[in-house]
Amino acid sequence: MAASLARQGTRVLILDMDPQGDVGKSLGIDIHSVEKTVFDLLLYLEVRAEDIMIPTRYKNLFVISANKLLNRCAGKHFYSCR
Repeated sequence: MAASLARQGTRVLILDMDPQGDVGKSLGIDIHSVEKTVFDLLLYLEVRAEDIMIPTRYKNLFVISANKLLNRCAGKHFYSCR
């Protein structure tokens, strides 16, 4: 659906909330080389989506990737994950 909207000219941002980073992987992103992820966006006020969104091979489609850092928060209040 995101790719279809992007093809129609809508700018689309996908937030990957899977610690395995499957969305990023499926869009050709090496999630292990990403410096800041959705984890940083949710945890640190100074991190802005505009600064960490990654363009994909599709025009108008961007992703903020996830990785294993999200596992730190499993079953916890998110702000206790630092």
